[in-house]
Amino acid sequence: MKTLIQSKFIAALVGAALMLYAQVSAAPFAQPNWAAAATSQYVPGEVLVKFKSAAIAQERTASVEALGHTVLAHIERLGWTHVKLAAGQSVTDALAAYRDDPNVEYAQPNYIYHAAAVPVDTQYAQLWAFKNTGQTITTGTYSPMNGTAGDDMNIERAWSHITDCSSVVVAVVDSGVNYNQEDLVANMWNGPGFPNHGWNYVNNNNDPMDLDGHGTHVAGIIGAAGNNGKGTTGVCWTASIMAVRVLDATGSGSDATIIQGIDFAITNGARVISMSSATTDLSTRPSATPSRPRKPTTSS
Repeated sequence: MKTLIQSKFIAALVGAALMLYAQVSAAPFAQPNWAAAATSQYVPGEVLVKFKSAAIAQERTASVEALGHTVLAHIERLGWTHVKLAAGQSVTDALAAYRDDPNVEYAQPNYIYHAAAVPVDTQYAQLWAFKNTGQTITTGTYSPMNGTAGDDMNIERAWSHITDCSSVVVAVVDSGVNYNQEDLVANMWNGPGFPNHGWNYVNNNNDPMDLDGHGTHVAGIIGAAGNNGKGTTGVCWTASIMAVRVLDATGSGSDATIIQGIDFAITNGARVISMSSATTDLSTRPSATPSRPRKPTTSS
């Protein structure tokens, strides 16, 4: 068994990236709930209208003027008209009115776009998982050293919408976490009664400092502080990482320490548990219970 619990943290964010990036369908009037959408997503008092190809110029002008609107621009090549709404009219109401106009093929808000969020952390360009342009890695001893363009999480689209995941406590049940590391120190869980952000089941004390490095590496992927101008960045730039040490300085642990670590995480409010620890070959383990002796057989 590769892992006892598979973290859904990264997968959930990738799924969110795909959903958030998707735009409104181009099918005529398959309209989303504009009223429920944040007005900061589009320009208030404006819409874009696409008239049917059969509608002549006079019919298009009449449709706009009938609603008290004015034309700001004709985007002729693409067939769109940029429209200014009447004073006090909402985008939702305007879209409903154009939906009922037989001359109109489609109408939508005048959406606002922003440059994709890209962190300014100094080692961001070395993270293949987040942005793989085929670049050569120079800060590690990996092989091969050259990446494969496009072989990444495509996460920058998600960062344009969310970078703060601190409302969800993520427990790293591993070799501990270096909670003093510059990109993790501000993103550690601060549970009452746990001054060092978790628990150590290897030594049975409250100091889950990482002596192997694996847990810190995992924690960095999840929640290294992003856009702070130094080091690396995580999937979440702001996080709440609970350190649970169940593996020793050689990266080894037992069923007992791991079970206790999972129990600690659940008891103290972790909603996600990340644990990438491999077991030994199960085929070499003795059976948990002795085999039942066979009854003697008799022949007739």
